Amino acid sequence: MLGGCGNQTGAGAGSTANTVVIGVLLPLTGAAATIGLAEKAAIQLAADLINTPSTLNLPAVSGSGLPNLGGTQVSLIFGDTQGDAIVAASEAARLINAGAVALIGCYHSAATKTAAQIANGRGIPFLNPDSTAPDLTQQGYTTFFRTTPSDATFVNAFFSYMNFIGHPISPANNGLTIVYENGTFGTGINTLATSTALTTYLTVASSVPYSATATSFTTQASQIALTMPRTLLQASYTSDAIGLIQAYKTANIVPKMIVGMDAGFTDPLFLNNLGVNAEKIVSRATWNLDLTHSNTLAASVNTLYKANTGSDLDDASARAFTGAMTLLDAINRAGTSNASPVLAALSATNLPASQLIMPWAGISFDIAGQNTLGSSIMIQVQNGTWKTVWPASVATAGTVYPFPAWTANPR
Repeated sequence: MLGGCGNQTGAGAGSTANTVVIGVLLPLTGAAATIGLAEKAAIQLAADLINTPSTLNLPAVSGSGLPNLGGTQVSLIFGDTQGDAIVAASEAARLINAGAVALIGCYHSAATKTAAQIANGRGIPFLNPDSTAPDLTQQGYTTFFRTTPSDATFVNAFFSYMNFIGHPISPANNGLTIVYENGTFGTGINTLATSTALTTYLTVASSVPYSATATSFTTQASQIALTMPRTLLQASYTSDAIGLIQAYKTANIVPKMIVGMDAGFTDPLFLNNLGVNAEKIVSRATWNLDLTHSNTLAASVNTLYKANTGSDLDDASARAFTGAMTLLDAINRAGTSNASPVLAALSATNLPASQLIMPWAGISFDIAGQNTLGSSIMIQVQNGTWKTVWPASVATAGTVYPFPAWTANPR
């Protein structure tokens, strides 16, 4: 079992000749803490695999430490964003002042935007593994790199999936309703889905915004019930994803499909809290546990992660691990932790699929810092677990359709 090498949290923990310090920004408390803590463990595992001899076919993994830096060890220092954009900016500055030579984070798109601005102003590399708002790579930042696909990819995947399963969205069947948290993440989804629907001659029946901090969703459920759409597309974080599904059941809203845009839907708390009421809900994702059946590297990494945490990898933690390995590989290829060579190495990244736990073609960044080789999968809750249902090349189950009545037994 690998565990906790070089985990520093002190404010004076800076990089030395024998240590490279990476600042990790995540929501370690608050509504998204479950995801933040899972990502923290995944990033720590990536550092441990660099620091400890391993035979896994991962970038920069060989002996003890970063080989091109003479075996220099990787040390992590952590900042808690609390899911707040202002706090994220403050924590980014604190970690840089504490000696972090690069930053990774932050999960919430709004927090990532402000933290990346701080890093860019200081000339510090920022690797984002998990925030999907498209405009994050449109800010003009020169130190920002994102391994996850953006919501532009995910929205296109949603419509491709609809076509794949033969699920029409048209005026005749009340089209599509988009339910979204009114922050950076959700607003971007609504804009993209609406524009994509228009260009493909589909119909958006309504868009229903709400605050992710809301505790009641009766108003939103009433709005949705007025049109009773065929398809619900939902962009939510954890507590709001759970609350909205519960509100749909109370109002007896039964569309043909409910499709989540990852985030709160793939938080383990979603299934834990909803139980049978989550059955047959679909979500987009980048990774799912059943992919370990066909990806032996993913299976090996998951075994190590589970030994450390007692839990399997999930979508967020798999993305965090992948982002961390990408950043550490770039530092290794640069042969130094100095910012300019690391940024050049990140720009030149060309990781093959064989070195990834993700079902992607690889990792290579465009001029804006976006990975151009990432892709989406679609997953569905079947018998209490997420199953990959699209694309066919990685699917382990077919889509069960349509969404059942809330009173159906079994669901």
